[in-house]
Parts: sequence; C-alpha cells; structure tokens
Amino acid sequence: MKFTYNTDARKRPVNLTLNEELVVQARVLTDNLSGVVESLPVIDLVEDALRMNTAALARHEVQVVREYIAKPVISVEKHKVLQILVNLIRNAKYALDEGGRPDKRLTLRVEESGDDLVRISVIDNGVGI
Repeated sequence: MKFTYNTDARKRPVNLTLNEELVVQARVLTDNLSGVVESLPVIDLVEDALRMNTAALARHEVQVVREYIAKPVISVEKHKVLQILVNLIRNAKYALDEGGRPDKRLTLRVEESGDDLVRISVIDNGVGI
C-alpha cells in the first residue's frame, strides 16, 4: 500500500510505503517531545532499541549477547538516545552481513565508567571500516 505524503507545500508529493508513512507519523509526534528529559533504566533503552531491530537480526541469524554489568537509571532525552542506539545496532547488522562469517555475533554491553558516567557498547564481529 502506498501513500502520497507532502512534507512541505512547496515540494512535490513523495510516494511512501505504509511502513515509511508510519515512521513519518511517529517523527511528527516525537518532534513535540524534543527537550523532554526522563529518568530511565539504561537497560530499558538498550532493550527497546534491540526490539526495534529484532526481526532483521533474526532474519540474518545474528546471535545477540547481553552483558549488562551495571543497571543504572539515567536522565536523557529518550527518543534521541533510542535513535542513536537503533542506528548503531542497524550498522552492526550491516557489518555482520558484509563479513560473511557464519558466527555473526552482536554484543550489547552496559557498564559504569566512573564519575557517574555510563558506557553503552555495541560490539560486532563483522567487517571494520
């Protein structure tokens, strides 16, 4: 199913699939949340990002390893951090695809890094830059 969506009255309409239309609608809704800081368990953010990539990771037979060494609560703009994590996981999946290894492994690690800092690592055994 395709929709015509006009993002700007001065531009020509763009044909989008149903999934793309839903993404556009979600972005419109979340744009209003910009600047909203929430206190959330960091693991929940990582798991949400992972859930958004679950189908692609399963389709490409990627083994996911969770190493949650710390479980702190952080204050962040949720949608911004979530977008970063989703992109990092997606990029790792592409690196794993191009690596051609049969043992595709994606490791998500959360650890404290001193001075009230948290380190979130997205590690893969795919090809490098």
